[in-house]
Amino acid sequence: MSERSEQSDAIFDKDALLNTIGNNKELMVKLIKIYTEKLPDLLSRIQDAIAREDRESLKISAHTLRGMSLNMFAHGVAMVTWALEEMGEKGNLSHAEKTCATLEIELRHLKTALKPHTEEKQ
Repeated sequence: MSERSEQSDAIFDKDALLNTIGNNKELMVKLIKIYTEKLPDLLSRIQDAIAREDRESLKISAHTLRGMSLNMFAHGVAMVTWALEEMGEKGNLSHAEKTCATLEIELRHLKTALKPHTEEKQ
């Protein structure tokens, strides 16, 4: 596997998702569209929770995004949201803003990685 392919899989593992859904590319496209439509709201909830120092809301919102990301094999986003969820759980938000900035970067990379798959011809 090439280095670029490995980096892409770290962001989004298309093969793993396809394997999970019976190689149904039409379903994959639908799932990606639903996932990407929900991302802005979840990111906003996370940002708001951090701004309000609401650890419970941070924990819940990060957990929701992490679960969705794991289901989509978006490993980078899942790892960052796990860190945010843990911050909410432990009540230590001292690094939450920096971690949220990392999440925003991961989401930009993920959207770039997902875009070609929403344009695939069925």
